[in-house]
Amino acid sequence: MPIDLAPPTDATIRTSTETIAIECKRLFSPRKVEQNIRRGFQQLQERYKQHDGRTEIFGALALSLSKLDECLVDADDEADLQAQAIQKLDRFRKKHEHHWRKRITGREVGVFLHWTAPARVKKPYLLITATQFDFLSLCEVDTKQNYLLMALSDRFHRFVT
Repeated sequence: MPIDLAPPTDATIRTSTETIAIECKRLFSPRKVEQNIRRGFQQLQERYKQHDGRTEIFGALALSLSKLDECLVDADDEADLQAQAIQKLDRFRKKHEHHWRKRITGREVGVFLHWTAPARVKKPYLLITATQFDFLSLCEVDTKQNYLLMALSDRFHRFVT
């Protein structure tokens, strides 16, 4: 699945029969999270209207949480660091999920969450940049949209591991 970074969307993934428009938002302020999610969904609606119709179009929203919490993460070991990263994404999802759930039109495949932060691991002692991703489905299990989301998730995880 080739990725096109040319405007008007932030990213577009095309197959022979489907197009996925992806709008990306880097979140800087907790007070503006809902506004950014709303804007991302508005941009997806614009992409659906502009689409040429040669393929079926779907959408996804990608949210970067890194600027919301720029603190150094202290962890005992790799497992502790991973648990803290997963917890950060889960807390964000629980707090803000209703903002994207109320905007679903049926064309959205999912919300992609990304978090990165400096981290200090005690055993072994490391200063690193920690990164965590999560793919949150916005579609029914037995649908074309869910198949596309799973394919994206699988390819992405193979790419970064």
